[in-house]
Amino acid sequence: MTSDLHKALEPLALADPESAAAVAARLARKTAPVGREALDRLVEEALWALGVEVSFGRAAALAYAGLAGEVPPERLETFRACLREVVGTGPTLGRIMAECLPPVLAFGDGETLARFKEAWEAMARKGTHTLREPLLALGPLLAGGGRAAAAVYLELLATLFAADLSYDEGRIFSVALPKAARGLLPQRRQWQLKELLRVARTDRRLVEPFLTGLSRGLGLLQENALRGFVDGSLLAYQHRREHGARALSLESLAAQERFSALQVSVGFAQVQDRLRRYLHARTGLALSVRPLSALTAVEAAALGPGRMVCSDAQAIYLPDEIDRFADRQENAGLYRLLVRSEACFHEFGTFDFDGENIPGPWPGAGAPQPGPSDLEVFLGCFPDPVLAADLFTVFELGRIRKRLEHTYPGLARRLYPVLRRAFVPAAGPPEPLRRLLARLGLAMPGGGGDAGLEAIAAAFDAGISAASPVEAAAELTLQFFEAVRSRTFFPPGGRQPLATPFGWRPWPNPAAAGSRPFDRLAGKIQAALAREGVAAYRSDIRLRLKAASGNLTPEDIRELCRHRAEAVERLETALAGLAADVARPDAGPPEDGPLFRYPEWDDRLGDYLPEHVRLRERVSPAGAGGFYAEVLRRRHALVRQTRQVFERLRPEGLKRLRRWPDGDEFDYRQLVEAAVDRRIGQAPSDRLFIKRVKDRRDVAVLLLVDVSRSTANTVPGSESTVLDIEKEAVVVLCEALTVLGDSLAVAGFSGTGRLGVDYFRIKGFEEGMSEEVRLRIGALRPQRNTRMGAAVRHAARDLDAAAARLRLLILLGDGFPNDTEYKGAHAVADTRQALMELGARGVRFHALTVNLPADPKLDRLYGKARHHVISDVRELPGKLLRVYSALTR
Repeated sequence: MTSDLHKALEPLALADPESAAAVAARLARKTAPVGREALDRLVEEALWALGVEVSFGRAAALAYAGLAGEVPPERLETFRACLREVVGTGPTLGRIMAECLPPVLAFGDGETLARFKEAWEAMARKGTHTLREPLLALGPLLAGGGRAAAAVYLELLATLFAADLSYDEGRIFSVALPKAARGLLPQRRQWQLKELLRVARTDRRLVEPFLTGLSRGLGLLQENALRGFVDGSLLAYQHRREHGARALSLESLAAQERFSALQVSVGFAQVQDRLRRYLHARTGLALSVRPLSALTAVEAAALGPGRMVCSDAQAIYLPDEIDRFADRQENAGLYRLLVRSEACFHEFGTFDFDGENIPGPWPGAGAPQPGPSDLEVFLGCFPDPVLAADLFTVFELGRIRKRLEHTYPGLARRLYPVLRRAFVPAAGPPEPLRRLLARLGLAMPGGGGDAGLEAIAAAFDAGISAASPVEAAAELTLQFFEAVRSRTFFPPGGRQPLATPFGWRPWPNPAAAGSRPFDRLAGKIQAALAREGVAAYRSDIRLRLKAASGNLTPEDIRELCRHRAEAVERLETALAGLAADVARPDAGPPEDGPLFRYPEWDDRLGDYLPEHVRLRERVSPAGAGGFYAEVLRRRHALVRQTRQVFERLRPEGLKRLRRWPDGDEFDYRQLVEAAVDRRIGQAPSDRLFIKRVKDRRDVAVLLLVDVSRSTANTVPGSESTVLDIEKEAVVVLCEALTVLGDSLAVAGFSGTGRLGVDYFRIKGFEEGMSEEVRLRIGALRPQRNTRMGAAVRHAARDLDAAAARLRLLILLGDGFPNDTEYKGAHAVADTRQALMELGARGVRFHALTVNLPADPKLDRLYGKARHHVISDVRELPGKLLRVYSALTR
């Protein structure tokens, strides 16, 4: 804080230090400093508001800090007048006004403000509970440039809340409307809200069915199509209200047929499952598909405009919606094309780039760097990294084409005509790179007559084959960079990156840096082997780590060492020393993570207490190494037995599917039927083949571990504590589930009081069983209390995000929930309610209780068939096999 700002805020700091700190932080983020007169006015108004009520004062202070220097003085005066007017009714209304009005003044106009006041008056008459959530949604709408959509939204609020609503209707609308408005795509939001307003004016009882219909697919319709659909539904409503409601919610068959006829665009959710199954069948990798909106803002900005596909180490990212073509089937086909294209990078080794495999010296070659990936280091060594990335893209897309034509010729014949049609010769950088991309990457005819480009094309054809690795494209980039650079035109404003079809390119791409944990671990293993005189490529080590979720067996090491003739004892010595070499440095205390609010069930009221519990998510710290390896050594026989037990659940590998139009062999049953059909004069079926596809399980499991203070108790008849047994159980489960290939996450929970629940993220679904995850498991320590309901609800949120058909929560604990003002029947009722919510989400659960004799109350808490009691980790294999096989069928 500067001295002038400190001096200006001194009176506020004396009155409320927390407000002063928050205001200073808000002002520090501004691009231009705020004048002293505005600061004095801010402090004056904040002190007045604090004198009314503390929470109102803090909200007002933050609001003034946000508006200061951003809006003209007359708007600040409007804000002041509105606050003083509503606070006379009560400080709660004043606080809500302070939170909701600033975006209207910052981004809206006079009409927006007038509509805001109209909506406020209508909603305030229905009760304070209706105001905050609907009006807070205005901020994102206005900040995104949606002033017109915000105006329609405010008119919708004023229309609905001016009606004679019941209390329940007011509560429902105050939750459903802001959620719906935020969920609409910005480019469609205005006219979709207009249709919602039209429905609300007809009959407010139709609003909920229409919101349901939007979530089921109506939101994909174009403007005229949606208007026509609503016209038909309201016509049905005139005959009978139920018919209109069923049509708007897409429950009636006639409405579904009409929707299908009108739909042109295709949404990500409609094709997600089919694309994910294709990915698993083709690549055998644990890749999911996600919408581009799931990328962080930094990742999305790095990709640049017009990018329709990219990926990271865990998923391929696709548009939230595609309406590029006038035909729905073509739009759905584009989703398939994008996935098939991007999968090539994963299947054909683009993201396994290893600088060590580039022959000869190159700038930046040498020891692995801890931050960037090898590809990023390689491209960064050029004087123009963007041009180098474009040239590498040309050669790599050419390599992918040759590999695809060799491996999947039928797919190549379908894919490249579409890519060629999408390639715009006039777009992108100057001539050389465009012509090279057309010639090498897309195999387009023409482009001859340029001796320099012909020489590059000839070198590509001579140096790149279907078997060439990604590093071959890097070699050509090194060889021809200066030649291409000398022929490239650089406009005054800077050249734009190469425009590829649909933005399909290997860099920039989050996946190029998606294996960084394995990169670091592979580098440490490589260094440890080098000290023993063993040379191994880091890329080979990384591939094995990725395939085994971060594990390396002695057999892997022997193969990496090319089965050296040295004594087995020396190799084992190298392996024994490896644990220390790959160990992560001791971590400090867990960093503060995001906050979440959850309701809590009050059995005395028979209702939820909204946003009653505050939960903070933290990354569990890693400790000193040794625990995980020690459990594997001490429980070697148990781990082996558990793996063998769980191998019985693993699919056989290939599944034979009959009646396919193409496949690996003829289906002789269908050949006979086709011959009979032909003989009797009927048209025979063309489904005459058997196809073999990879059979994969589709299961996501979250292990939720109680790390409360009571887990420090010793188990009777043993020297182990409850937490020791829980941690050993986690190790055994992790090893067993690695055999199955099921997606696994591990988390712990504890806390004190309803505002202090801690959720420790130990392993995410997207993380492998890296050394850091093992160190986190070993570092688990008893914490505080057990507010189980909030932890279960947060685990359900994690499971909701898991892309799996079957989701399972396994709860490891030592008994009953217990926390401040959270005991006995109340705690049991809330936890049981949270577990029932899992069922509503389609999540299965089972509880394993350590160190507690059989207690009928456990049946009340978990359900009679949904828990087991164990006192020794050796009891796990038998019980887990029965439980897990039943839960994951």
